[in-house]
Amino acid sequence: MAKKSTSNSTPSSSKNSELPKPHPALKRLERLVGTWKLTGRTFDSRADNIRGKVTIEWLPGGFFLQLRGTIRMEGLEVQSLEIVGYDARAKNFSANLFPTWRELQLNITGK
Repeated sequence: MAKKSTSNSTPSSSKNSELPKPHPALKRLERLVGTWKLTGRTFDSRADNIRGKVTIEWLPGGFFLQLRGTIRMEGLEVQSLEIVGYDARAKNFSANLFPTWRELQLNITGK
């Protein structure tokens, strides 16, 4: 015979059971979603000598953007992961960058 479970908790109201929603400021980042080709140059170059690609997508839930990229310059290939979110209390965006070329974590903030 199956054991009957009992609970002393009362059902939560629909208002309390709603999942949190991403801050509306994050909608400004929607135009970045996609795969992008990158070109650029170092300060000492007259021609483009940096090439790469980045793919930008929302993480499940829509609270953070994930950027995965590869850049090639001067014979070096660097891969990176960047996570971008929004701090509602500080009213700014923040990004944490994790490149493969060394142990480094950058925290970048801006409005």
